[in-house]
Amino acid sequence: MKIPILLLLTFSLLSCSSNLKCDDFRNGNFYIESENDTIDKIVIVRKRNSQKEWVNEIGNGKSGDIKLNWIDECTYRINYDETSKNFTKREKLINDNNGILVEKIFIIGRCMNYKATMKRKDGKIIERFGKICKE
Repeated sequence: MKIPILLLLTFSLLSCSSNLKCDDFRNGNFYIESENDTIDKIVIVRKRNSQKEWVNEIGNGKSGDIKLNWIDECTYRINYDETSKNFTKREKLINDNNGILVEKIFIIGRCMNYKATMKRKDGKIIERFGKICKE
């Protein structure tokens, strides 16, 4: 008798923890855990076609305006707003190379694993893999 009840409880819990969809990553507050020893995470506030990013917490340091160009429901390209006061060399490099293409690998729970790719003008391809989670 205990086994059927335990199985029923397990299935009930699993059905409640459904995965988010791609559209759930277009608006809201998110974070990306950092691999850098001095940074815990990157905090993101996203509104459809734009986002702002901060190190560790909202309001911590400068946040450039980032433009998102959605290619399909799960894929988008990141570019920086060149009219920003503090447009950096790194941001200019990204824009000069047609931005960063972000593609979904898979979604589990509240997190999307992704591949970010930048193809430089010299033909070199830079790829990074990461995970963005909805708060």
